[in-house]
Amino acid sequence: MSFNKTYIEDEKLILDYTSKDLKPLFDLIPKIKSTENFIESPLIDEFQKMAYDTKIMINFDWNQWQEGNKIILCPDFDYSLLDEIEICKLITAVIKSEDFIDNGLVSYFEEGIILDLLETLENKIKL
Repeated sequence: MSFNKTYIEDEKLILDYTSKDLKPLFDLIPKIKSTENFIESPLIDEFQKMAYDTKIMINFDWNQWQEGNKIILCPDFDYSLLDEIEICKLITAVIKSEDFIDNGLVSYFEEGIILDLLETLENKIKL
């Protein structure tokens, strides 16, 4: 799937987003919940496309973001402790990691990390 990979430069713009702005991304939540096999699932590409289309992909040095690495590697991490910007940074980092790790996103889907991030972001945006 081909899509326009654009990043937002001013991460604070995310704080003004409404649930309507991110609806296409949040509409993936039930699809993720009902998917049993993420390997070669079109949902992987759809998720990436929606992340770019809804403008949550942040331009930052994700590879050097040590705090993000620690969060992702902690299986019991409570994502509700993060703000909307940090959640979007994590989504950016996991999507960008796909460029370097074949099927890396599949693992994040299988482990429930993507679902947790999206549900947490949806709850934060609704507040």
